[in-house]
Amino acid sequence: MFTMVFFLNYPLVWLGLGQREPTENDGPMVWVVAGVVVWTFFGLLWWLLNLGLRKLTGLRGRRYWWVSAGLLLVPTLVFSPLPAGPWTVLRWLA
Repeated sequence: MFTMVFFLNYPLVWLGLGQREPTENDGPMVWVVAGVVVWTFFGLLWWLLNLGLRKLTGLRGRRYWWVSAGLLLVPTLVFSPLPAGPWTVLRWLA
């Protein structure tokens, strides 16, 4: 979502493919710096989790990467269709 908001407000607007959010007045540098921090943190987290997953599953090569990509996409596929977000499902489980 973070990356999508950045692209919708800056690169796509510069290409003439959209309109900037009227309340967005911080400029692109704040988004770039925050984006680098966020993507670096989650990239390192993803890499560390993948190291553990690879050792845990014992999978190698292509099969490992398909499992890894699937596990990365499962939460998105499960939670994105819900109108109220993941909290609705979590309340159902309680």
